[in-house]
Amino acid sequence: MTRQESPWDELRRLIDAGDVPGTVAAVTVLDAAGRRLVARELPGHVQVARAHAAEVAAARRARREQERRLASTFPRPWDHEHEIDDHPEWAEPMRIAGAGVLSPAAAAAWITRRDFDLWDLDGYPLFADHGPLLEVIAARPPEWQADVAVRLALRIRPPRPRERGSDRTLPLVLALLRATGVTPPDHDPLVVAYVSRDALLSSLRGDPLLPGLLPRLFTAQGVGLALRHQQHGPLSWLTALHTLAREGVISRDLLLDGCRRRFLLGGDAIELRFFTRLHESLAPTEAEIAAHATTYLRLLPTAPGPVAELALTHLRRLPALDPADLAEALEALLFRRETGLVRAGLSWLAAVLRASPALADTLTPALTPTFGHPTRSVQERAVRLLLRHAARLTPATAATLRQAATPLDDDLHAHLTTALTRA
Repeated sequence: MTRQESPWDELRRLIDAGDVPGTVAAVTVLDAAGRRLVARELPGHVQVARAHAAEVAAARRARREQERRLASTFPRPWDHEHEIDDHPEWAEPMRIAGAGVLSPAAAAAWITRRDFDLWDLDGYPLFADHGPLLEVIAARPPEWQADVAVRLALRIRPPRPRERGSDRTLPLVLALLRATGVTPPDHDPLVVAYVSRDALLSSLRGDPLLPGLLPRLFTAQGVGLALRHQQHGPLSWLTALHTLAREGVISRDLLLDGCRRRFLLGGDAIELRFFTRLHESLAPTEAEIAAHATTYLRLLPTAPGPVAELALTHLRRLPALDPADLAEALEALLFRRETGLVRAGLSWLAAVLRASPALADTLTPALTPTFGHPTRSVQERAVRLLLRHAARLTPATAATLRQAATPLDDDLHAHLTTALTRA
């Protein structure tokens, strides 16, 4: 900077020249007065820099076209690769300068301006090297850095339909959150963006963000859809979480509790697919299931089919459940319309009664929803099960079942009511 140059004069020259290292060096040594001066002048220079860059780009294109005409050649497909050179070289220095002089709120808005971004010819964002920007941010006071990190994290947005590429600011946001140590804000799109990247075990093992973001994986809207196609593999979150739990890096209980909490929050089968796969990959023990039996029982009536099947499979492993809870769960399960689940419920009831015939009077009323099931084989199976245990029913229970048998097909109804009248 010459004696006649103000801090803004020097920065303007560096920005217009596209000099990133020079901009970093100049902005990090500004004093408070210099930052105020640059902050005042910077916004108005965007239009000037854009107009200048457009003139340069037009002259460059005209020169290339003239060269082609002189060479008597037609434009070739790969000639368009040079169009990327028309991106304004001032944009990244401009972004860096703003990060060095603006307030946290203004800097967060400035850094994420779309007109500073570079896009390829297919419409995908090209991610800039954030090293120089991070260097400038690191020179600001710690509280400023933490404030900007949180503000930028809150600007992460969910992907829009038909939008290409991931959020262009995500690498910068994650780097800032790690560098500052600030608690990531409670912002669902941030969690979705975090888990939408490849799960590199070598990085996750020491990632300071993982402990804070992992519990939110089970509550943030959109995570299930983002991970719905996950299978076990070297870059899969399914494999990474299972491996980290096995190594003791993360809590196995946290993962299982998270899956159960996510099941209770609801959603369709696609949204819950990743969590069912994670739950099953952890292979919960009988003791882990028994400690949360009430939760699994709550899933039977309304959870999507795959989740209800999961709950039923694990509940059947338990040697004993409270008869009242079991009766309520069976009734809810047998009330469902999915034939496969109803048949599984009938098999469960049959197995329980084989092991504990004395429970027949308590549990067989759960069969009443199956009397109106549209599948004939379900009705037949329910009737056979009742006939097998009719002798153990009290008159009151037999009477209740006779009254509920009306929806049965005529022959099954006649057969069952006759047997229950004798009970």
